[in-house]
Amino acid sequence: MKYMKQFAIILAVSCVGELLNYFLPLPFPASIYGLVIMLVLLMTHRIKLPDVDETATFLVEVMPMMFIPAGVGLLTAWSDLKPIIVPILVITIVSTFLVMGVTGKVTDALVRGTNTGEEKELEDEISQDEQAIRSLQEDVTRKEAEKTLVMEEESEQPSRLGEKLAGKRPGTGCPLKRQDRSKADATKQQAEHTQEGAEDTEEEQR
Repeated sequence: MKYMKQFAIILAVSCVGELLNYFLPLPFPASIYGLVIMLVLLMTHRIKLPDVDETATFLVEVMPMMFIPAGVGLLTAWSDLKPIIVPILVITIVSTFLVMGVTGKVTDALVRGTNTGEEKELEDEISQDEQAIRSLQEDVTRKEAEKTLVMEEESEQPSRLGEKLAGKRPGTGCPLKRQDRSKADATKQQAEHTQEGAEDTEEEQR
């Protein structure tokens, strides 16, 4: 039933082509009208490709058999064709190679256009991925720099405390001013008093 439906669609389009050939005074065969109509219907999705695909593929495969009746009919017209057989052979051979060449070029152009669109989409996806990777690398680098700064500050704190106790300006190694030195001395004395108090407390407990 599916093949009958597909064959009916193809016959209906061919019938419309025959009617246009009959009513329009243009030098085109009915088959050309039918092909153009089918192309327009497929491009506008009025007819979907699966609706005619299998039957159309079968007809294309058996197309050489369609020329057998026409070839046999030429035998009856041999007396008329004999005087002009050479021009007919030249025209047939030239037109055959011309059609093959034009068909190949058009097919290559269509395939190249399709591949170009796919390559452009692929390049856009790759560029987006590269931007995402670059942003991640920048985040990782920034976090590592912040971590390094924090570690440096933590490592500098004991040395600054030692410089304060030694009477030097932290981070420079220069002697402290009088006020800073007095503060350092007071801190040192307070630490000594605290240590002495702790020792006295231990002695009392003993």
